[in-house]
Amino acid sequence: MRVSASSMQEIFRDMKFPMTKDQILEQARSKNVSSDIVEDLQMIPDREYESADSLIRAIEAASQQVGGGGGGKSQSFGGSGTGGTGGGGPSEGGSSQSFGGRGGA
Repeated sequence: MRVSASSMQEIFRDMKFPMTKDQILEQARSKNVSSDIVEDLQMIPDREYESADSLIRAIEAASQQVGGGGGGKSQSFGGSGTGGTGGGGPSEGGSSQSFGGRGGA
């Protein structure tokens, strides 16, 4: 969800529930809400919502399914050892890779 729950509460508090997804989208557009909110609303299941709270929970659940939580991958390769029979000193080294990302908002 790109918009805070408190902002959503403020936007939806004047709406008369229960409302269907289509009715909610129509109301949101008539209030000229941001495109981020409209996109969030388009992700919710097509059903009737009993309250602003139930709507916000649906938005949060839908955004987690689509955007996922935090993401990232980390790999590290390292080690130490001693040189082989031909002489040579100790060898230490390693490689580290990090692939990180931010999940949904």
